[in-house]
Amino acid sequence: MKLAQKGTELDKCPTVSDEAKMELDAASAPPIKLVTIGTGGRAFEIGNEIVFFRHEKTFYHQPGLVVRVKSDDPRLAEQAAKVAGYEVDARGMKLRLDGLAVEHAGDGAAAYAAA
Repeated sequence: MKLAQKGTELDKCPTVSDEAKMELDAASAPPIKLVTIGTGGRAFEIGNEIVFFRHEKTFYHQPGLVVRVKSDDPRLAEQAAKVAGYEVDARGMKLRLDGLAVEHAGDGAAAYAAA
């Protein structure tokens, strides 16, 4: 019971078999592995969280803000420029746009690469 409530470590249970330890480790692992999106100062990490609601425990990774645009949108450059300077203060934490997700919606790879 203490193990389920994070009150003890699995290594402190001497009677648990290696096979059971592997299964328990897998069951208690975060559902989404840690992924880094972007590079440099604008990179952010998502995943590796073990809670769904803030009242259960702390979230460890700041949320990334990404705007999805379509590659065939004629106003793509205008939209990108419009959101580039977005910043908001959320309870003392400065949140700003971390990236653009370009959804392939046009003809061919060249048009998508150009977008």
